Amino acid sequence: MVSFVQLLVIIALGGYGDVSAQPSDVCPNGWIRYYDSCYWVGYEQQLSFVEAEHYCRQHNGHLIHVETADENVFIVDVLHKTKAGNCWVGLSDMDTEGKWLWYGTQTTPEYTHWFPGEPGGSNNEDCAVFAAHHSDYSWDDYPCSTTQHPLCEYTPENTGIIG
Repeated sequence: MVSFVQLLVIIALGGYGDVSAQPSDVCPNGWIRYYDSCYWVGYEQQLSFVEAEHYCRQHNGHLIHVETADENVFIVDVLHKTKAGNCWVGLSDMDTEGKWLWYGTQTTPEYTHWFPGEPGGSNNEDCAVFAAHHSDYSWDDYPCSTTQHPLCEYTPENTGIIG
């Protein structure tokens, strides 16, 4: 079932996304489509990084992997319009300090949107967030144990696109 907040997001973003989607590859109910991916913000959830990834996997997705500046702009617009707080990005340097990798695929990001001076390099700040206290929701590194909103990404299987 779609929550009231999710319904407001869908209404507010009515003109966004790829409206040429075929019935076989539309997003699940309540998810927001943008090109070949679908997105879900767990507005009612406050979870640690690992819990957020688990939450996304329960919904057949994963924490968002931002691949391009355009995708980042789209997501930031969603977060601004819905006044979302901090949301997890699926990026971490848990395994090796300073080596940021997409969680689950262990691949190096080709695009990032860190706030100047971030990531800060603290040994306890190993997970990335869209930081609400920056006007452009640029990314900060936070301790993975803090609780933030999960921001899930799902790619319908028949698109052939991953991430």
